[in-house]
Amino acid sequence: MSPQRLLPATAGALLIVFIALAGRSSTAVALALAVVVVTIVSVVLQRDPSRRAERVVVASLVLWVAVPVTRLPSSLPLKVVLAGSLALAVAALLGPGRLRLPSGNPLVLGLFGVLLAATLGSPDSGAGIRLAVSAAAALVPFCFAAQLDARGRATVAAAVVTLAVVEGVLAVVEPWLYSQPLWVPALVDADGVAVPFRNELLGTGFSRSQGTLGHPLPLGLLLLVGISLLVKGPLAVSSRVRLLLLIPLLGGLVTAGARASLALGLLVLVLWLGRRPGPLRLYAAALLVAVSVALALTTANDTVSSTAGSGSVTHRVAALAAVEALLSRQSLSPILLGNGFGAVGRLTAEGLLHNDGLTAVDNQYVSLLAQGGLLGLALLVGVLVMALTSGSRGLRPAVWCCAVTMMLFDVFTWPPAVALMMLTLGLSLTHEPVAVPSSPGQGRGSSSTAAPRMPMVL
Repeated sequence: MSPQRLLPATAGALLIVFIALAGRSSTAVALALAVVVVTIVSVVLQRDPSRRAERVVVASLVLWVAVPVTRLPSSLPLKVVLAGSLALAVAALLGPGRLRLPSGNPLVLGLFGVLLAATLGSPDSGAGIRLAVSAAAALVPFCFAAQLDARGRATVAAAVVTLAVVEGVLAVVEPWLYSQPLWVPALVDADGVAVPFRNELLGTGFSRSQGTLGHPLPLGLLLLVGISLLVKGPLAVSSRVRLLLLIPLLGGLVTAGARASLALGLLVLVLWLGRRPGPLRLYAAALLVAVSVALALTTANDTVSSTAGSGSVTHRVAALAAVEALLSRQSLSPILLGNGFGAVGRLTAEGLLHNDGLTAVDNQYVSLLAQGGLLGLALLVGVLVMALTSGSRGLRPAVWCCAVTMMLFDVFTWPPAVALMMLTLGLSLTHEPVAVPSSPGQGRGSSSTAAPRMPMVL
């Protein structure tokens, strides 16, 4: 097996072992520690910066994806994974070469700087460690994405797709093979008792799959990013292999009950699968959106009550309505700089955020407005706009999926989700040299053969 395929295969194999260990935290922690130690040794012995970055990024993703460390009753898994991610980054910095950052790094670093400043002055207990976890999960893949050469980008993309396919297969079989979630239930009541999380795509008799991520929504984002990288990314795979790998990814979205993510995945296939999108594809995409909205409206009388009860509709509408309170009922300082990471519970109790029984805002933009203020929100939107307009074209489907998904749940509170999003942004904002054809007639990008250009955000 070539070195370029060995790392993704190893990542997939490790994830399968973690799945087999689900529920046995002590053994899983020992395996996580072994992954950290072995990766650090291999990183220290490697002199090529791109190869070091490959190993750091892939190992970090495996650790965050394999175990929902922020949701387990014991804090030991979280400590091992957090310290391990930071140790991997330090090991990579000790080798030769200078750290190169993606072009949007001032915005991303500024965003976490604003969150840090607001958190230092907040009264919320545990807010600092929550921010540290989110920052470590986000910044390690984002920063080291710029160290990757063309081979490294393809290797990391293959590792992400491998992790997504393994999770997709697990999600497909989970409702039939597992009587309860692998690690922890996604929903619990006030007494800590698991609440059924019904899958409305398959019927109320099925629970929503969540894989090893602790919730269906982060799982949906992983599957979406996997679909996007397969359809239009740095991977070079045949059409037959691509279609074969898409089956578990789409099947996983169905069994996860991620309706919005499934619609996004289908939209990615319509717009970007195969050739560059033309008018017919744009019409098909518009039709897909219209049909999705029509189905939602026509079935409203039968399903809205149960859907709203799960927070899928009214909860997210209430999140948008909370923007007015955040901007009109606070002083200037929290409006501009926010209330700190982890302030959601306090703001909910104060009536500045919606309170319908669910503690999550379920909208990262509104959540960031509350925690990092207008400045933090502007920095996040700025880096997204940069990635969509001037970033790598091959990563734009994945960036779009991340941007839309942030309207569905609080991505920053889920380490695997924020790690995937920041890796996507880091890859998108790292520009590779463009090869110049030796003659005017050569190359896919030559003016004589290039297809008509579509808008920059596609």
